Amino acid sequence: MPDLNLTVNDIANWLEEIAPSNLAEDWDKVGLQVGSRGLTVKRVLLALDPLPPVIEEAIKIEAQLILCHHPLFLKPLSAIETDLHLGKQIEKVIRERIAILVAHTNLDKSPRGVSYQLAKQLGLKNIRVLAKEAGNLFKLVVFVPANHADKLREVIGNCGAGKIGEYSYCSFSTKGIGRFLPGVEAKPAFGKIGSLNQVEEERIEVVVSQSRLVATVEAMLAAHPYEEVAYDIYPLRNKDNDFGYGCIGELKNQLSLDKFIELVKSKLSPVRFSGGKGKITTVAVCGGSGAGLIEIAQKAGADAFVTAEVKYHLSHRADELGMVIVSADHDVSEKFVLDYLAKQLSKKFAASGLEVFISQVKTSPWSRSG
Repeated sequence: MPDLNLTVNDIANWLEEIAPSNLAEDWDKVGLQVGSRGLTVKRVLLALDPLPPVIEEAIKIEAQLILCHHPLFLKPLSAIETDLHLGKQIEKVIRERIAILVAHTNLDKSPRGVSYQLAKQLGLKNIRVLAKEAGNLFKLVVFVPANHADKLREVIGNCGAGKIGEYSYCSFSTKGIGRFLPGVEAKPAFGKIGSLNQVEEERIEVVVSQSRLVATVEAMLAAHPYEEVAYDIYPLRNKDNDFGYGCIGELKNQLSLDKFIELVKSKLSPVRFSGGKGKITTVAVCGGSGAGLIEIAQKAGADAFVTAEVKYHLSHRADELGMVIVSADHDVSEKFVLDYLAKQLSKKFAASGLEVFISQVKTSPWSRSG
């Protein structure tokens, strides 16, 4: 029998693994925006925007949770007036006992997030982060008896620490002598109380992302043989290869400009493009409004840059930069991440009987004539 005790908090914790909230911009509002963490979830609706038609869709399918990309509100609320548009939305989801969970700029920056899914749709290979995020990494250093070092390295690696690019379980060790004098109330794993003891130890160093830091330290402390563990945590300014805005990769086969635009249109229609005269091999992408990455894409060697909502004057720079700039609608460039989230949710909570739906509501505010 399925376990129907799955809660909003369970899904929020899973989302934290997929798109750590610490990646979100300071101005952004991510995580649980409306509802109770203890609410039981049997059905979840995935959407880009928590607009009124999406809320009605959630009510119709009897979903308890809307997991969306764009926040219901970005500014702190000073009042909830139910006669106004936002107030009506908040009132309705509270009355219907529907929670709203948001992954916005943290999902934009996550390794398999918005831009990665767009890159996959265009058939890119060797996909990597375009604008790598700095300040998300820490150095964890721990001192452990030499005969326990291998086990502790394994525990730390199992938590995801020591990951550098495509390499995992990375660490560095140096050997030395640890000295300590246990007090009368101590319970030393080695040595004698009241005597100065010496133990051959290893200093283990690993890099760990902020999202994995707490869990790694907890697991390390639980596995360490010492009663009092000596360890250090240092913030790093290194750029994290796994996190950041945009992606860049290569097409499987070099394409002419016309063929490349046909490919992009088949996935993102309608599109506009500017510039471009040669063949297209290396392509940079950014789901959503990524025009600020155009120069980064050019410096990274992109022949083309695909994003949304490129402004008129910026599009004039395509020839100057020597690459094609392709501009799609905002929602179309981001929609593929919903399929990814749906698959991951269904896989993660298969034993719980969770039903996952992708919104069929068109949330773009634009209509087209002609």
